[in-house]
Amino acid sequence: RQRDGRDIGELVAMIEDESRRLDRLVNDLVHFAAPLAPRIRETSLDPIVRYALDGVRAELGDGPFAALVMKLDLEDHVVLADAVLLRQALAHLFHNAIGHAEKGGVVEVTARRDGAFVRLRVRNDGAPLAPDVASRVFEPFFSTKARGSGLGLAVVRRLVEDQGGRVQLESHEASISFAVLLRCP
Repeated sequence: RQRDGRDIGELVAMIEDESRRLDRLVNDLVHFAAPLAPRIRETSLDPIVRYALDGVRAELGDGPFAALVMKLDLEDHVVLADAVLLRQALAHLFHNAIGHAEKGGVVEVTARRDGAFVRLRVRNDGAPLAPDVASRVFEPFFSTKARGSGLGLAVVRRLVEDQGGRVQLESHEASISFAVLLRCP
C-alpha cells in the first residue's frame, strides 16, 4: 500500500532507522555523562574485537560492508579491560572507520604488543583530517557529519580511559587511524 506516494514498507524502514539512531544517541549520552565502574579483568582481545565487528555488521547490514575490504590482523593478546565497555568503544570506532572509508576502500584492524600495552589500531583509507578537525575529534558534540551526534569518539575516549587505557588519533597522508592502547596483565 502507499501513503503520500511512499510505500508503507519504506516508511516503516525509515522509522526503524530513526529508532536505531535515537537509541544510539541515548546510549551515547548515558555513557558519556554517567560515572562508570568498569569491571577490569584479564580478557582475550580477539573475541571482543570480532564480537564488536559482528554487531556493527548486523546493525549496518550489507550496505557499507559490501564495498569494504575488512582486514583483521590480531594475535590473541590478553589485556586488562571490561569486555562489555571495550566492545562498546570498539563498535563506535568501527562505525567511525566505516563512515570515513573510501567507497570500495579498506578498514583494517591490527593489534600488537607495545611495551606495557597492546596497541589496537583501527585504520581506514579515508582522506586525512584537516588540522582543525583533527584537534577536535574527541570533543563532545563535535561532528563533521550532518546527522552525527558528535559523541561517538568522545564516548570511545571515556570508555577506554575509564579502563586505564588511552586513545590516539593517527592521521597520515593516505589514511586515518585510531589507536587504542590497553594495559597488559
